[in-house]
Amino acid sequence: MNLNINVNSGIQRAGTPTAGSQGHFLQLGRLTKAGQNDIDIKEQSARRTKSMTAQIMRNAEKMEATFLDRIDNSRTNIAANKKKMDINFTAYKDSYNAKQKLAEDFEISSDEMKLLDKAYNAEKHKGEAPALTEEEQAALAELRQRDGVSDYEEQANVLNEEMDTYRKDVNDSIKAIKKENYILSTVKQEYLKVHIMADANREIDKIKTDEAKSLIFSAYTEAKENIDEKLSEEKEKQAEAEKEEAEKEKIEAKREEREAKQEVLIEKAQEQTDEVSAKVEDAEAAMAETEAKVNEINAKLKQLEELLNGSNVDTLA
Repeated sequence: MNLNINVNSGIQRAGTPTAGSQGHFLQLGRLTKAGQNDIDIKEQSARRTKSMTAQIMRNAEKMEATFLDRIDNSRTNIAANKKKMDINFTAYKDSYNAKQKLAEDFEISSDEMKLLDKAYNAEKHKGEAPALTEEEQAALAELRQRDGVSDYEEQANVLNEEMDTYRKDVNDSIKAIKKENYILSTVKQEYLKVHIMADANREIDKIKTDEAKSLIFSAYTEAKENIDEKLSEEKEKQAEAEKEEAEKEKIEAKREEREAKQEVLIEKAQEQTDEVSAKVEDAEAAMAETEAKVNEINAKLKQLEELLNGSNVDTLA
């Protein structure tokens, strides 16, 4: 008899990473996007774990009941067959005692009774019971010639048939009892081997542990994703700020370059202004000198005119 035990029949487990990790989960849970996520994950995990453990317990209880029912069934069958065997054995003894009484009434000796029984079995159970020898056949023929033997044999054979039936029923009960005893012994041995409820509880503990690990892993993953997202956002902001700073520096550099160019232009313009002013001053001085010379020439021309007119010859000299 081969009994295959599977406490997890029809169950699928899910999950990975420790018992005692609820505190870590709660701590990691604060890093999730919304506090409600923690509650949803825990509720879903609790429902899933409850469903799986309930299924395992139902399977274990069903298997436990199957073992116990089979044990009870075997015990019931053994008790019923023992009772049946006792009834048939009692009936067999009654028939046997009736035949003994019948032999006494017909004055059949023990040896004659055995010879007649052998003749009955040889004829009734051909191929199974031994046949009569020639000597026994001769003795039987002589016995049957005696008064009353045929009447005895007729009544005795009726009792023999009853005894055959009772004997067969007793043997069938014995076979059934042996079979049920074997089944009972085998089932008990298998029952002691499998430890159904202990195995179920171990499996439930494992599921709860794995589920707790899964919760931690999920919370850790989500928290890590949130942290990575925030870091990415910070990097983007920093890159944007650096870009703006670079733009500002570029603008400032252009402004400084423009101011430098303006200063150069202003300096050049000043130099040109100074140069023009100098030239103007030089021109003014030249003009003053020219005006003086013109005045001097005009004066001389006037003197010449006067000289020509004969008014002042000494002055011209």
